[in-house]
Formats: sequence, C-alpha cells, structure tokens
Amino acid sequence: MTLAPWMIWLLPIGASILVPLVSLVGGERACKWFATLASALTLGVATYQAFTFNHAYVETIGSWFFIPTTNVSLQVQVDSLSVLISSFVAFLSFVIVIYAVENMKLEKGQTKFYSLVLLFIGAMLGLVMAGNLIQFYFFWEIVGICSALLIAFWNEKEEARKAGFKAFVVTRFGDIALLIAVVLTLTTFGTTSFTSISSNVHAFGVDPMWFLIGALAIVGAMGKSAQVPLHVWLPDAMEGPTPVSALIHAATMVNAGVFLLVRLSPIYGASALLSGAILVIGLTSMIVGAASACAEQDLKRILAYSTISQLGLMFAAVGLGNFSGAIYQLIGQGIFKALAFMAAGSVIEAIGTRNIENMGGLRRAMKYTYIAFLFAMLSMVGLPPLLGFWTKDSILSGALSTNVYAFLTIALASVLTSLYGFRALFKAFYGQKKMDANEAQPLMVAPMLALIISVLTGWVILNYQRIFLPSLSVSIIPFAFSATIIALVAGLALAYLGFLSNPSGAKKLVESTPLLNYTVKFLSEGFEFDKAYDILEESIVRPLVRGVKALQSGILGNNIALLLSALVVLIVLIAAGVL
Repeated sequence: MTLAPWMIWLLPIGASILVPLVSLVGGERACKWFATLASALTLGVATYQAFTFNHAYVETIGSWFFIPTTNVSLQVQVDSLSVLISSFVAFLSFVIVIYAVENMKLEKGQTKFYSLVLLFIGAMLGLVMAGNLIQFYFFWEIVGICSALLIAFWNEKEEARKAGFKAFVVTRFGDIALLIAVVLTLTTFGTTSFTSISSNVHAFGVDPMWFLIGALAIVGAMGKSAQVPLHVWLPDAMEGPTPVSALIHAATMVNAGVFLLVRLSPIYGASALLSGAILVIGLTSMIVGAASACAEQDLKRILAYSTISQLGLMFAAVGLGNFSGAIYQLIGQGIFKALAFMAAGSVIEAIGTRNIENMGGLRRAMKYTYIAFLFAMLSMVGLPPLLGFWTKDSILSGALSTNVYAFLTIALASVLTSLYGFRALFKAFYGQKKMDANEAQPLMVAPMLALIISVLTGWVILNYQRIFLPSLSVSIIPFAFSATIIALVAGLALAYLGFLSNPSGAKKLVESTPLLNYTVKFLSEGFEFDKAYDILEESIVRPLVRGVKALQSGILGNNIALLLSALVVLIVLIAAGVL
C-alpha cells in the first residue's frame, strides 16, 4: 500500500482532532504553530506524491463500516487530476495558514479556528483523493459544514451568524441534489467508483439514468461553486475572517463543484444537452458576478462577486468540453484570488473598514500590500505574461473555435473584470489619502510575496509539468490575444475616467441620470436575487409551513387519520401504475 494518497488527507484531519489537546498543554498560542507544522507536512506529502507519480491507480481498504453489505470501499484514486489538485490545495492552504498566524493572533477562540481550518483542508484533500462518489460526498459535506462554521466564526456578530447559516442553507439545495445522484448511481449500477462510472459511460453512452445523475450533479456543483441562482451565499460569506475567505475562494469550498464536474467529465463529454446547460450557467454567472462587482462598495464582497464570475468561466470551459482549461483556470484563479484576499485583509486590518469609499492613497504607506494587490488584479484581468492571462486565454482561444457566442460573452465579462479590478485598485491605493495606515507585519507579507512569485512564474510550471496533460498551452492565437488586450484596455480606461481622473464628475453623472442611478443600485444589490428569494419565502414557503403546522394538531387520532389517508393514496397510485 502507498501511504502518500492516504496521509495527504488523514494528516490534517488527525491534526485537527489534536488541536484541543495541543491547546490544553501549550495554550492557544501553540495551536497556530501546530497548525502551521501540520499544513507544512501535508504540503510535503503532496509534493512527494507529485514527484513520484508515474501512473494512475486506485487503492482500496475494505468496506465502509456503515454499509458493509454493499460494494462500496474506502478508496483513493491517484491519477493526474487528483495529484495536481491535491498539490495545489496543499500549497495554498500552507501559505494561507502562515498568513493566519499573524492575521488572527489577537482573536479569541484560536483553538476552534485552527481545528476547523485543518479539518477544512483535510476534507478538501479527502474529496480530491476520493475514489468513489460516496466517499466524495462524505468529504463534500464536511467541507460545507466547516465553511459555514468558519464563516460564522465571529458569532458574537449577528451578520456573521446569519452569513454562516445562509451558506449552510443555500448549499443544502445542491447537496440534496448530489445526494440523490449518489443514491441513484449506487442503486442503479451497484457501484459509485469513478473508474466504473467512466468505463460504463464510455461503453454504453449516456442513458436516461446517467443523464438524470449528471443533471443532479450539476445542481450540486452550482451550490458549492456559487453559480447563479445558488450564488447568494458567497458575498455574505465575507463576514468571516480573511484567512477563511481566502481558503473558501482559493483552495477549498468553491473549487469542489468545478472539480466534481471535471471528475464526472465522461458524462458531460457524452451529452451535448448537459454540456450546454453547464455552459449557459457558467456564462450567466460570469456576467452576473462581474457586473455586481462593478457597483459593490465592500472590498471583500467585490472579490466575492469576482470569484462567482471566475467560477462561471470554469463552468463555461467544462460546458465547452475544455476540461483541462477549467482545471488550469481553477489553479490560476486560486492563486491570484488568495493574493487579493491577503492584500485586502492587510488593508482592512490597517484602516478598520472594508468600504472602498473610505480608502485611498494607501500605496505609499503600504507598499508591499499595494504590490500584492496590483499583481493580483493584473493577473485577474489577464495581463500577459502573468498566470491569469494564460489560464484564461486557454479557455478564450478554445471558445473562439467552438462557440462564438461563448467567446463574445467571455470577452464582455473580461471588460467588466478589468473595470472592477482597476476600480478596486484605484479606490484603495490611489487618489487622496483618507486614513493613516501601516504596512502589514512580515508574517503577512511573506505569504503575499510567495504568491506574487507564483503569479509571475506559475504558468511556466504548468506548461512544463507532465502530471496533468495536456499541459497549459503558452501558444498565442492572435485574435483571442487581441480580444484580451482590448478588454483589458477598455476596462482600464473606464475605471480611470470614472474613478481616478474625475471621480466627482462621474458620481454626479450617475446621480443625475435616473437610468444610471437605478442600474448602479440594481447591480450593487446583486441583481436583487436576495430580494427575490425574500418574496418567494413570504409568498410560498411561509404559507406552506403554516399549512403543515395547522395539520399537526397534536391530537393522536387526527395524526393517525392523516397518516392512513396518505397511505391509502399511495396504494391507489401504485395500483394504478402511476408510481
């Protein structure tokens, strides 16, 4: 048995269990160094696995203890996808934990924080290495629970409690859909092994049952990866600490949905209808996320809407059949978004506000943080030769040759991305200085420098690596390249004119033009999805709840009568052949 595929997720999970004991012996301060050590060892295991990987295989250890009579084993799938993504998750997690050591040093409840963070990391790595859908779903749920608890970490704040609860509830819709897909797979085909799923689809194609399973998995991915209309939890998740935001957006939670779609790629590659649905979901989320970010005032929420948009690009890549492009964009987005959150966290810690209207002129007082945010934004908007350019170009170039409508939508989203990216940069670091600030501590700056290097050189590694093939392409298609540069310049020009050269004039124009004023308000409220859900709750959900409560009289005879009536209806439907 090879230990690395097991240790890579067992190590952080085991360490999370030991954190309370470490706190008991060495105090809360010892927890952060223990978590750092555990994440460093996890990265070491992931690195060893990557360098020794030479062929795909599955390792199995018996049956799951709670379903011993089924053909479901505890297994890891070691292939190009799991090895590459586990290395990426382990690297980013280690960097974020180092950042958290300084960023969270004055916070209470560090035992709980580091225990949950290590469990979060371990669950994501367990999900990546899982060899079957049941095991995958087990870790999928742990990731969701950890995310909700970490978002609500500052539970003395009502906003944080509500945000954690909202994340848990909204993602339930996707989780239930995925659970049904897992059950259908097991009961219909007798196995949930990913290798069996792949061989079954390749041998027999996508029959109606596989189509249903694939559709349910899409809903599951939409919830975890915050795609429209199940995206509303992610902006509110910014109520959690900055290291949590970085973990969710870059290394763990939101990547799980994209990973699921790529893992089930045989299903989507064989069904044009399912692929088309994923493409539409992705393109819609790209525009909704990017447009909302253009009007948002909260720096972390801008980055949250940006993540929705970037994940939409990954969904679009899957819908176009460009599975490798989705994976490389997942990695690229993870690196520059973690960098952006770290820089944003440094700014927020320094001046005590997340509102970009109260920021300005920070580039001289916070030089390293400014450079970090600058590189994050330049990579995000696709400036060559930074990592973000190559990962996005691999999708844009593919869309150019396969779907012109997708190409044009991605190009439009790129203009919006450039606009909100430079808007955030100008608002925070340029213009008139509004508050005094000091540079972040070295332990926060060092992780940012590591990620700046990754943004500069990551494309070289992804191009030369031979773990996951095809490697990241660095060839340029002139038309796609031109579209990227035009989008970048257009967004930069709009941001410069509206928020740097004459911000007061642009503000007056918006306020004096009813249509512009309404549009900005509409976008700042995220296309009013939350308002629509509130109306839905008041008009449908609450009346249903009241109706159900009215049926439950508490009188035993009435309850038995209702149960028998339902049973009679069920028998009649079965006898009539309806069920």
